Amino acid sequence: MFNYGEHNNKKYWGRFKYEYNVNKYIKLRSNVYVGRKKVTEPYNIDHLAWLTYWTWNCQPTYNPQGEYYASGGFGNPIAYTQHTGNKWKTYYSYYTQLGFDITPIKNLTITGDMSLNYDITDEKYYRKRYQTYHWDGSLNYDVIDYWEGGKTKTKSLYGRNEHIVTSLHANYNFNITDKHMFNAMFGASHEELDSRGFNAYRYNLITDELPILGLGDAEQQYNDEYSNAWAITSIFGRLSYNWDNRVFVEATYRNDGSSKFAKGHKWEDFWGVSGSWIISNENFFTPAKNYLNNLKIRLSWGQLGNQAGIGLYDHYQYIFVGGQYPFGDSNNPLKVPNASLGGMPAVDRTWETIETYNAGVDFGLLNNRLNGTFDYFIKDNKNMFYAEEFPTMLGTSAPPSMEPTLEPTVGNSH
Repeated sequence: MFNYGEHNNKKYWGRFKYEYNVNKYIKLRSNVYVGRKKVTEPYNIDHLAWLTYWTWNCQPTYNPQGEYYASGGFGNPIAYTQHTGNKWKTYYSYYTQLGFDITPIKNLTITGDMSLNYDITDEKYYRKRYQTYHWDGSLNYDVIDYWEGGKTKTKSLYGRNEHIVTSLHANYNFNITDKHMFNAMFGASHEELDSRGFNAYRYNLITDELPILGLGDAEQQYNDEYSNAWAITSIFGRLSYNWDNRVFVEATYRNDGSSKFAKGHKWEDFWGVSGSWIISNENFFTPAKNYLNNLKIRLSWGQLGNQAGIGLYDHYQYIFVGGQYPFGDSNNPLKVPNASLGGMPAVDRTWETIETYNAGVDFGLLNNRLNGTFDYFIKDNKNMFYAEEFPTMLGTSAPPSMEPTLEPTVGNSH
């Protein structure tokens, strides 16, 4: 925090967590968080850091007349913090998590969860004029109002993120005998994020006392807006088998869909299977337990999808609009907006498929005081996203391409 000017951070928040057993079949839960934080600091604090760097350590704050002193192209950080205006940032957070567990019959549990998170940012900037003087009391025109052309400015910004996550799955345990145990799980989930924001600013306010957009110059008003969104939907399942706590087998499946890909390429299937054998639980292993307390071998193969590292709308062809070109009479030209072609669309790109083969051993010695793990794996990215170079005569940028097949990565860990 600075010793000069207005600089503070105030935060208020509260949380409410609740669980309720409606009856022996239904359980409800909630977790609600509400927070507000307001940060006040001098306008354009990054410029203040630069201004402080370019100031003599021995430079006095005031001249003999009691005015803010600056000379030779150097500024006065104290005058800047106290009189150049402020930046106010207010953050609002609303996080809600709701869930339930239903047990309609023995060994079957149906679980549902939903979280709705809002992050809202409300910002206000205000830049006023301030004056510094030479040692003899004359105006220091080297530094007066040079920032952004010496104009007063007010700016308002608003941003909102809405993040929703929902899931519903059922889990069922059943045994054929005491030695043959099964577990089945099936469910679906959906996640989406919607971001939106806009800002507006004006120069040359008619007064330094009120940072209101309507008091700025109507000929120097500007605004901008952004909006983007993405969503992922998944269907998944798992089937597990346990034979007498000695042999374990598990199969998994998921079907993922992403908004980042074009129609016809949004969905992809991913599979997995794994098995393990706890040799130390076998009867023939009993004599060896005096020195080798635990021994387990594992084998697995599985696939996972990846859609990180690419744009939200790469499958759309878009056009940039910005700037103006003058046409016609040079004294009174017609200003026509400039438009240019955006990057090439990725119309047939889909999920990366990362496939992993793994073999592992777990062991325990000295009454399980010494434990170790060894894994040997092969990781193969079937169709990795990568940036392909094209001749500059293409005239635009190409989206990340997909490699048909790459050499697998082989490694081990312990």
